[in-house]
Amino acid sequence: MIYLYNIPIKYKLILMQVFTSFIVLGLCCTFFVITDVRNYKDRKAESISAIAQVLGSNTISAIQFLDTAAAMDKLSQLKIETDILNASILNKTNNVFASYTKMGAKNFNFEPTTNSISNRTEFSGASLFAYSKIARNEENLGTVCLRVELAELNNIIGEKVRMAIILFVIGVVFALMISIIFQRSISTPILNLLATMQQVTQSGNYKNRVQVKGDDEVNTLSCAFNTMLEEIEKREMHIKQRTAELETANKEMESFSYSVSHDLRAPIRAINGFSKIIEKKHTPQLDDEGKNLLNTISEEATRMGRLIDDLLAFSRLGKKEIQKAKIDMTELAKEVINEILKLEAEKYKAIITIDQLSSADCDRVLIKQVFVNLISNALKFSFQNPEPAIHIGSYSEPNSIVYYIRDNGVGFDMKFYDKLFGVFQRLHNPDEFPGTGIGLAIVKRIIIRHGGKVWAVGKVNQGATFYFSLPDNTTNSANTTNKESL
Repeated sequence: MIYLYNIPIKYKLILMQVFTSFIVLGLCCTFFVITDVRNYKDRKAESISAIAQVLGSNTISAIQFLDTAAAMDKLSQLKIETDILNASILNKTNNVFASYTKMGAKNFNFEPTTNSISNRTEFSGASLFAYSKIARNEENLGTVCLRVELAELNNIIGEKVRMAIILFVIGVVFALMISIIFQRSISTPILNLLATMQQVTQSGNYKNRVQVKGDDEVNTLSCAFNTMLEEIEKREMHIKQRTAELETANKEMESFSYSVSHDLRAPIRAINGFSKIIEKKHTPQLDDEGKNLLNTISEEATRMGRLIDDLLAFSRLGKKEIQKAKIDMTELAKEVINEILKLEAEKYKAIITIDQLSSADCDRVLIKQVFVNLISNALKFSFQNPEPAIHIGSYSEPNSIVYYIRDNGVGFDMKFYDKLFGVFQRLHNPDEFPGTGIGLAIVKRIIIRHGGKVWAVGKVNQGATFYFSLPDNTTNSANTTNKESL
């Protein structure tokens, strides 16, 4: 059965039609032979039964007068019936009164009980037996018994079988020819559809079309396929147009990035520089308000510089090629924590615990930036807690590994969740928690480029947990919980 799946459809159609014709013709020929044989037997039985009855009527007198010679004379007339091999006349006591055997045939003894059954025929082996009761005025005088050979029946059966075989072969050949002709009307549209699909798949040319001839289901399917190709062709043209527009936009973005990195930096550097000069040379001439305003100008210029740096870093993420490798995420998280605390150990006093994280296939530089942004945020938003604590862990899901950074800081209101990962979107006062508002947007972009996702859960003044997932290409990335305090 599995082999049939690999046969081309046109051969399947031919095979199906020929096989059906084979069964139908076989049944018809068998019925034809059986019917003819049965009709022959019925006719033969009727003819022999009539002979037996006539013979019984002609031998009534011979039996009554015990004239065996007369009975033998009547039986001898059976020699004109060449297929009657044996004949016997039994008296009413079931003894043989007279008998006849065809020349060259063997003697045959009929069963003595047969005279108890009147006027019947039966087939047994290659012989036909006929029995007819001899009676006069309802008095049972005896029984006529005939045995007929059926050699003619064998000849008839052979002839009918030969004729049936000839008709069967002719019918199968004719069915095969009809199948070959009609299968083309079915298989040709399907093969044309398949050929067009292969051309489209191999060449990517959606201008190809299937030739449609007719309104049947296959041609309707071909029309639908042509419509689909037309729609794909339109969308491909639209995609090419959009690609060209995106390329133009990317070039404009590159030009903008260049302007940001050069043209905008120069004025900011100038503002910073002139602020420093004023601070050095004219501080004695300024009152406290002037000094505060000058300090504010310097800080805002510095913040603007960081904002430009973060914006440029965000724009470059789409161009950076991802270099994946097997990364020990536990060591990477420790490295990030050590670097952050090395710079701001006096400011952040949080207790940080980290599980044994599952390894992942990822870009080390980009995922390190994810850890930097998320751990820095956790430290920044939890340092006002009298006992700040941060926990880093991971767990496995089907086809992915999830990493999380949990803190007990100020948290956030989930109704503003949609703004959380947007560029320049902030949920807290920048004076209280400084930042540029791009860090989480960078995290989201990096994780999406890795084929993962990022999300967060938080409550106001009850902390927040930030999650990100990476594809799991291993079969046994079990998560352990061996904690060590840093």
